[in-house]
Amino acid sequence: MDLLPLFGGFSVINALRPIPPGKTISLVVTFKPHDQQIFSESCRIYSRTASLTVTLRGKGVRPEVKLEPENQLLDAGAVLLGDFVEKTFTITNISNF
Repeated sequence: MDLLPLFGGFSVINALRPIPPGKTISLVVTFKPHDQQIFSESCRIYSRTASLTVTLRGKGVRPEVKLEPENQLLDAGAVLLGDFVEKTFTITNISNF
């Protein structure tokens, strides 16, 4: 297999091994985009007699969350050792995903 670009967003995470005739293996690919854009890479897998090109595409997104309280500080007040205090906060996903 040809190497994928280092900063292209896609990575192969399992080791490729020779495939005996008539057998299969799984190719595990991760997508970790570094930016909010569309990524497209060609992955070429080859043998002595043939080759296969697979196009990998993905769209990087930027997750956005809203935290309440708005000032992002959660004050538990004075708590003595062995006491129990419970405070509530809310995390809301405000992105499109």
